[in-house]
Amino acid sequence: MAGSCSTRSSPRWNRSTATRLRILFFVPALLVLSVAAACGNDEGSKATTSGSSPSPSRPSANAAGRNLITIQIGDNTFAPSNLTVPVDSKVTWDWSGNNPHSVVGSWQGATVQSQQFSRSGSFEFTFATEGTFTYQCGVHGTAMAGKVNVKP
Repeated sequence: MAGSCSTRSSPRWNRSTATRLRILFFVPALLVLSVAAACGNDEGSKATTSGSSPSPSRPSANAAGRNLITIQIGDNTFAPSNLTVPVDSKVTWDWSGNNPHSVVGSWQGATVQSQQFSRSGSFEFTFATEGTFTYQCGVHGTAMAGKVNVKP
């Protein structure tokens, strides 16, 4: 072909090369963002270690100022089983044992009941007014019971 010429002096870019470059750029960027997110200080996602829970006298608070308290449900135990919290506290029951359990109680004349979990699961309830919430395991009855005292 007389008169045809190419003005490209660099290697030809194809779809495969572009894909490799995207991967080389985006994978490290995603790793950096993932590490940054994991190292953040989000009070609302504070985790407790196994066998411990926030102190009832000094519960943690999320960004909205709501108190967050965790009760661990192990094999036939609530820990802590008796605690006092301020009004507007959110209590979370976390299952960690092997046996099935549920939370059943009465609050301000209404029945409060979680579903039954085995090994893992959680149930949350926010105490918006002053009072006492006595509860027990729906499977084990009064042999496994607890109390949340809500104070102003």
